[in-house]
Amino acid sequence: MDPIISKRIYEAINFSSKSKRQIINEMKISKSRFYSILNGEGHINEKTIIKLCTVLEVSSDWLLGLKESIYGK
Repeated sequence: MDPIISKRIYEAINFSSKSKRQIINEMKISKSRFYSILNGEGHINEKTIIKLCTVLEVSSDWLLGLKESIYGK
């Protein structure tokens, strides 16, 4: 996984009022899968990117490093 994605996930989590536990529950993924994503391990598919963006309320363009603004503007 691209390191920018992991970095931005951490940024979004820190910006969010949600706990990691809440994010895991809302995404409906395992704790181990969540932490492997945070650590940049393995592949992250489109469905997971969409879930992350929805739960963290960020744009996919920002998460993928295509835009600088966290809000997609």
